[in-house]
Order: sequence, then structure tokens, then C-alpha cells
Amino acid sequence: MRPSAGVALATLALIVAASGTTLAAHRYLITSTSQIAPKVRTALRAARGPQGLPGPRGATGSIGPASVKVVTNSGPNTFPSSTSTVLATSDLSSGTPAAHLAIATLDVDVFSGYVTCVLSTYGAATAANDDATVTSGTQRLTLQIPVVSTSGGSFGATLGCTTGASTSADHQFVTLSAIETGSLTTG
Repeated sequence: MRPSAGVALATLALIVAASGTTLAAHRYLITSTSQIAPKVRTALRAARGPQGLPGPRGATGSIGPASVKVVTNSGPNTFPSSTSTVLATSDLSSGTPAAHLAIATLDVDVFSGYVTCVLSTYGAATAANDDATVTSGTQRLTLQIPVVSTSGGSFGATLGCTTGASTSADHQFVTLSAIETGSLTTG
């Protein structure tokens, strides 16, 4: 079956038309600003117009942590020498398994001796601790641990400090915060 003369002529016309368009597009395609006259570029850089109207208010964000517990003690307080002192406890007990991030901060000022502070879990929480020792001067300590309970019940975090013999030291601005995370795992 041969194509008719009309079909052959239409096909040839289509090929010629497409070739011409491609040639014209390639020949006049601007690929760099150097192809545009400087006065045209200046004209295109018009003065900035007035600011538009503000857009619509965005959607309300997701709800934050289910609970945040904070225990504070501003001080200053003196550490007794050769003792262990509990500075703050955050009871995170619940009837269901839960995960929290506990963060403790405090300023320790050691005049002589040393002070070691430990943030640790207690009760039904997976064991975790973070500690720091100050041997002289004033330091701000920041300790953090995951507090994860898989069975609910009684659990939490406690911040305690131990002093050496003949230690002279103060502490102040104690804060123990526990933020419920919902999916924190120990690692």
C-alpha cells in the first residue's frame, strides 16, 4: 500500500516546518546576558514595586511535649564536706511506659577540694547517668540523660553531688528539667 501524493506532500511540509522552527529557536536563543544590549538590561531592571499584602495565616503547629517537669533551687547553698547531697529529684512516675529527656544545670564554685555531680535515673527506669567533677573555680555544669521506663510505675531522675574531704564549695541556680519525648531509646 503506497501513500497517496497528498500524504507524502503533507509529511514533507511537516518536516520542513519543524526544521525551520528548530533553526530559528537555536539561532536566536539567548544563553548569556552579554547577548542583551546594556540599555535593554537597564530597562529590564525597573524600580522595585510596593510590597504585597501579607499572606494568609499558617496552620497551627503540632502539640508540643505532653509534659515538662522542672525543679529549681536558686541558692547559693554550701556543700557539706565529705558528703553526698541530693539537690533535686524529678518524679516522672506514671501508670504507663514513658520516655523523657532529663537535663540538669547548676553552678558549682569550688574553693578547695572537689565536687562530683551525677544525674541518674532511679526506680523502674533503664539505668543511665551523666557526671562531671569540678576541682577549682566556678563552673556551670550541664548534665543530660534519657529516662526510659518500659513498665510504668515509679521512676524518675535525681541530681546529687559528692564532696571530698576538706572541700569548701557552694552551688546555686540548680535546675532539673524532664521533657516527655514519647519515643526516646537508650543507646
